[in-house]
Parts: sequence; C-alpha cells; structure tokens
Amino acid sequence: MLRRLIGSVNRKVILVFLLSNVLAMVALFIVPAKAYQPNVEFLLILNLSFIFCICVISILTYKLIRFNLKLKPYRHDFQYVINDKSLMRNVKILTFAPILGFILLLIDRVLIRGIDYSQGLRLARYDWLETTGGSIFGIIGNLLIPLSYVGIFILIVYFERIKKYKFWLIMGILIGVFGHAALNGGRSNLLLALVMVVIALILKKERFFKSKIISIKNIGILGVGLATFYYIAYIIESSAAMGGASLEELVPLGITALYGVPDNEFFSSEHSYLTYILTYILSYLYHGQWTAQITSFLADREGFYFLTSLPTVMMDKYGLLDLQLDQKAFSETGAFISFPGAMYYDFGWFGVFFISLILGCLLGFVMLFLESKKPIRVFKIVFILFVLYILILSPILPAYGLSYLMFILFAFVLLSILNAIFSRKCVIFI
Repeated sequence: MLRRLIGSVNRKVILVFLLSNVLAMVALFIVPAKAYQPNVEFLLILNLSFIFCICVISILTYKLIRFNLKLKPYRHDFQYVINDKSLMRNVKILTFAPILGFILLLIDRVLIRGIDYSQGLRLARYDWLETTGGSIFGIIGNLLIPLSYVGIFILIVYFERIKKYKFWLIMGILIGVFGHAALNGGRSNLLLALVMVVIALILKKERFFKSKIISIKNIGILGVGLATFYYIAYIIESSAAMGGASLEELVPLGITALYGVPDNEFFSSEHSYLTYILTYILSYLYHGQWTAQITSFLADREGFYFLTSLPTVMMDKYGLLDLQLDQKAFSETGAFISFPGAMYYDFGWFGVFFISLILGCLLGFVMLFLESKKPIRVFKIVFILFVLYILILSPILPAYGLSYLMFILFAFVLLSILNAIFSRKCVIFI
C-alpha cells in the first residue's frame, strides 16, 4: 500500500527512517543500563510525535505538490544515469583522490606536526588535537579524502557497471575512510560511511544483495564488516588502556559518563569480551536517548543543541554569535542528544512540532526529486543527502553536529567542479 501511495524508492526512505528509530528503542532496552533520570513515557511520546509528524507531513507534501502540478506517474527505476565514459572518468577520480589525500594528510601529521602513531591511535589523537594550524598538505588532504564517501555512493549505485576498476575504487574508499579514521583516532567517520551505504542502497535501482550466500561480494562485505568491528574494538580498548582500566571496568564507567546508570546486577558478574564490546558500542551510539529523557527534568536549558553545527560553532568561537555552547547540558562530557531531544531542549514542545513540520516538508521535496523523471545533479543530491542524514541519524544526534558531514557534502560539489573543469560537463548522479 505504501509503495502504491508514494512509490518504491520513497517507501524505502520511510521504512529506513522507521527502522533507525526502532533500533534505537530496542537498543535502549537491551543495554543493561537506564538513564540517570529515566522518563521512558516522555521519551516514547517525544519520539512517536517526531516520527508521526515526519511521516504524515512528508507524504502530504509529496501528494499535494504532485496533485497541484499534475506530475507524471512515478518512475520505478532511474532513467537518467551517468554515461559509461563519464562514469569511468569519475571512478578514476574517486579512486586516486582519496589515496592522494591520505598520503598528504599522513605527511602533515607525521612529518610536519610530529605526531607519533606508534604510541597508539587514541593517544595520537589527543596529541593531534593539541596541535594548532596546518600545512598545505593537510588542507589539500582534508579536501580530497571526503571523495571516498562519494566513491561509496557511486560504487553501490553503479556496482554492476563498474568493471575492471571496481577493485581499485574499493581500495580508494577503504584507504580514505579507514585511513582518515585511523589518523584521527576516531569513529564518527565510520558511522557517516555506514549511513552513506544505507542511502546508496535506498537509491539503487537494482538489488544489491543477491540470493547467493557465498560470493566474492558477500565475502568482501563480511571482511569490511569484521575490519570495522575490529577497529572500533581497538579504539575502545585503547581508551580503557589510557585510563588504566580494563575493558570490564571501562564499560560501566563509560555508561556513567554518558548519563546512564549501569545495572549493578549485570556488571557484578563476568561476561564475554564480545558482550562488553557490544554493550559499550550500543551505549555510546544511542545514549542520546538517555540525555533526551533527562531534558524533561531540566528547569534551565542554557545553550543550544539544535543550532550546533560547524558554521555556528566557528561563528560562536570568534564572537560573531553568542550561543553559549559551552554552557549547555551534557557538554562537559561531549555527550550526544537525539535530534528530537535537541528540539525539545532548545524550544520545548512547540519547537518539536514546528521543526518536525519543516523537516517533513523537506522530506516531501526529497520524495518528489527521487520519483521525478528529471536527472539529479549536484545541488539536488546534496539536499537529498542532507535531509536523509538528519532523518537516519535522528535517534543518535543532530547529524549536522558532526562537522565531517559538511566535508562529505562538499565532496559532491568538488567532484562536480572537477568535472566542469576537465570535461566541461555536469555530473548526473542518478
């Protein structure tokens, strides 16, 4: 029914949005902890109000505009695609640019800034954060590496058409994403990469996962998944080692730092390594649901969460704005708050419904673009990605609060600029 109402692509958009929120609520009950000040009833009302507004308003916006403009029927696949010559040219750019970017950034970090990575990635991260400025190598590297996320999009959407360059494109993506994450000693890059994978799967017209269980593609996906898990586990253990704590000690301490209360009965007994790692990952990923509950008890809500983004942080830093970002709740530990929680923290219930209405309208326009027969070029794809990132990451945090998202969106613009310079053509992404 939903497919007949809004089309097949938009149905996947709505279902992924719903699934991301369901996973957050399931994780909330799986993790052996609760919020420092629990208010599950408030959280359910907040989340359900947000979900309901987004879904209803987006569908109404989509249907009303289609009806008034008398648009043609839905497209069930994308008729406008990159031609073979343009596709191969862009695949080469997306392969070698991230690798070059990683090499340049490595030179900046090791040779110019003198960061010692032999001490461990997590310790090296804090040494890097204490440095100031940056060389031309670092600037160019930081501009080129985000093209690896565009590479993820192109690889998945046009997987069947990328023949002999497929292996090298995958190498460029892995070096760009994992190499940059390692140099930063962080994990948020991997989360953004995962969401890009999800969005690309939504927009792909062919089925990506075939019926064959054992295949080179599936083995490769499993290998990347295991590598991702190993890297995250390594970073977690490095954090424990820095504090002189074991993994068993880190997990309950980490939960407490994230405004949760560990279940004493659970942590009084020993558990497997995998259990501790998964508990910490789920706690860290979805603790924005805990902080969202706590907002219902706050009498004073200073500072802004909804307005926290790279441009506003920079303007606040240099005195162009006075957002009191350092005074907002939970800022002393850098804890997340979910997107609905951020809206409530800043503007109360009125803000939750008003901003949800606006975001629902924006999603309605995304639906129109995705089901339109017109090609999707750079500005449309940036708009689509921005809205979908906000929706998919809404149970975790406001997506634009991750400053690297802006670099990823800029990478799509950069690829279009490079095409305009070297081939005098605009890229059609889908």
